[in-house]
Amino acid sequence: MSGIGLDSPGFLVFSRDMNEPLNFKNGSEHGCPDDEIENPQYLPGRPYPLRTLTICMTAKHHSTIHYNEHNLVAYREAHATFDAIKEIRQKRPFIISRASFAGQGVHSGHWSGDITSDWEDMRYTIPSMLLFNMYGMPMIGSDICGFRLNTTEDLLY
Repeated sequence: MSGIGLDSPGFLVFSRDMNEPLNFKNGSEHGCPDDEIENPQYLPGRPYPLRTLTICMTAKHHSTIHYNEHNLVAYREAHATFDAIKEIRQKRPFIISRASFAGQGVHSGHWSGDITSDWEDMRYTIPSMLLFNMYGMPMIGSDICGFRLNTTEDLLY
């Protein structure tokens, strides 16, 4: 999903949401192969399979399999969007992406995604933004007052 907007000073703002390879089925309708790529022995900090909400890791891309490409999709998309808008408008575009990868800060900023409207989730946005700055993503932001659930008056002020 994407959104395009022209704000009052004339900046073209392009936002990319759900721009990671996304699938509302885990893997495939027909299942994924039972092999080392689909089921690696070690998944750091991840209690569920790699194929959760995306396609099978063994799905074919042009020159390789999804396992090797999944995290690069957002980077390539940001790079292509940046180049296209810059060529068409002859100005540096402002692009915000929900998915990102190392080096992408040259082409876009990052939005940390949907958080719940509560203090605990708001608290997590601070280290998240600081860490992304350390990763080379200088433009980073979070939902103010959350997204999931209705916000409270306490969060607004």
